[in-house]
Amino acid sequence: MPFSEGLNRMLKEPQPSDFDGSVLIQGGETRLSLNLNSGLFYVDAVASDDHTFCLLTAKPALDEAITQKITVTGTFTTGTAQYYLRSPAIFSEEKPEENKGSVQYTTFWPAGYTGRVVDGVFEVLDGEGNAVARSGDRVQIEARVLYGATSGIPWQLYNELPGGCFQPYLIVDNVTR
Repeated sequence: MPFSEGLNRMLKEPQPSDFDGSVLIQGGETRLSLNLNSGLFYVDAVASDDHTFCLLTAKPALDEAITQKITVTGTFTTGTAQYYLRSPAIFSEEKPEENKGSVQYTTFWPAGYTGRVVDGVFEVLDGEGNAVARSGDRVQIEARVLYGATSGIPWQLYNELPGGCFQPYLIVDNVTR
């Protein structure tokens, strides 16, 4: 059975016969919207053949509000296969005092940083175009950290970020490898 026939059986309304676009199905607490008007961050959507990567960069309001410094060593990752939208993160098995086990930090990069995909590998580029992190790399990051709360900036971030962006959040200052 063609994909569109199988899909039409699951939808409440069938696709129009002249429809030739992409279909994205949402389910189970997944947030698909990208808030491109946030006062806290910019989203740079970088597409590859099978995923869209959401590079987050901090706006001044977020940059100025977070001051708790931390150095994190971990693996730069672009999320898991279950998400079409992937947000770069640092997965660390080190146990900073604030954490009791491994942790995945959603990353916010400095203004001027961009992302690209080269041979299937997502890279973060600094303002001069140098790759500072590649998916799968072990990195050391000097950053400021924001742990969750039920109000203020953490709550705003939770509500405005795409699905798959989890707390805690790192506002990256420098990648030292």
